[in-house]
Amino acid sequence: LLLSIYSCKNQPESEYFTLTIDQMEEFPIEKLITEIEFHPLDITDDYLISDIDKIIKKDSIYYLLDKQVKSLFLFSDKGNPLAKYNKVGEAGDEYITIEDFDMENGRIFLLCNPAKMFVLTDNLELEKTISLDKSYDNLVSYKGDILLCNTYENRIDKLCLSNDKIETIWRGETMQGQ
Repeated sequence: LLLSIYSCKNQPESEYFTLTIDQMEEFPIEKLITEIEFHPLDITDDYLISDIDKIIKKDSIYYLLDKQVKSLFLFSDKGNPLAKYNKVGEAGDEYITIEDFDMENGRIFLLCNPAKMFVLTDNLELEKTISLDKSYDNLVSYKGDILLCNTYENRIDKLCLSNDKIETIWRGETMQGQ
């Protein structure tokens, strides 16, 4: 667990909140990690992995993002390759890079560039493509919506999946709508 607070601008004191930490304690790693598993992956020519940027485990399946080879891989908990999503290109259902992914309710949200997000089933079938008006670095699925982070513009936007509308919920140092 890491708490990081920073600021790049001098603002009037009224726009800041204060976080007071009275006592620092060591936090044993055992409170965060309860089990360590080792699963060698059965790598074939179709499932060559350069670097694992993100892992999500759902049931007995590991979802692995490799930005270098621009692919999302599925492996069983025994290390067997199950599927791969790799649609590099410039067509509407293709991407140049993958930035991030997350999962919720049996759906995978794949954030890509140029600015779009693919909604996939948990076995990598395309449900829909959502065009985005700007590029984002990261995403988090949360209660049926998607939070999109653009670190360059210092903003977080919320994508409502029911109507594909985007609204800014945080920009710079202020919460929108408060």
